[in-house]
Amino acid sequence: MRGKGFVTFLILVIIGGILGGLGGVALNLTLSGTRVVKYLTTQFNVGIEPPWQMTLNVLHLTFGFKLKLSPIIVLGMAIGGLFSRKF
Repeated sequence: MRGKGFVTFLILVIIGGILGGLGGVALNLTLSGTRVVKYLTTQFNVGIEPPWQMTLNVLHLTFGFKLKLSPIIVLGMAIGGLFSRKF
């Protein structure tokens, strides 16, 4: 995957993650009492907490990221990745 194919893959994986997150919220609102929904919507934080900071006289740099993942978001990302093969 190079160039345009990689960009398409990345965009569809991000869109799949967003749609998976929205699906998780919708599932949690409608079927909040079930064990399966509780498992699918449990979020795990991945990232750098607190962000790395480097302060120079003229420049202040901050680097950090944080991902909130749940099984349903990962499923949406995987579906987005598989869907990218169609394009």
